[in-house]
Amino acid sequence: MIIDYYHLRVEKEDPEILVEARDAIVHLHFANPNGRVWPKSPTEDPVYAKFFELLKKSGFRGGLSIEGTGTFEADAAASLAFFKKELA
Repeated sequence: MIIDYYHLRVEKEDPEILVEARDAIVHLHFANPNGRVWPKSPTEDPVYAKFFELLKKSGFRGGLSIEGTGTFEADAAASLAFFKKELA
């Protein structure tokens, strides 16, 4: 199963699915729901904290991809720092 953060937020789905479906989740697909851009800061979306708390609780160890407007050159370093902090 893939969890798509952008669609989870846009469609107002409950992030508790991370715990409920933990054994089936193999990949995260991620975009900041505010503009569908690369995520860079924990303050961009009020659900980030809960999402990452539940993700850690689920024991997730799968892959992650980013889908968002922007470029690798302009956005990758900040996005990588964001994920390292949120997943620590």
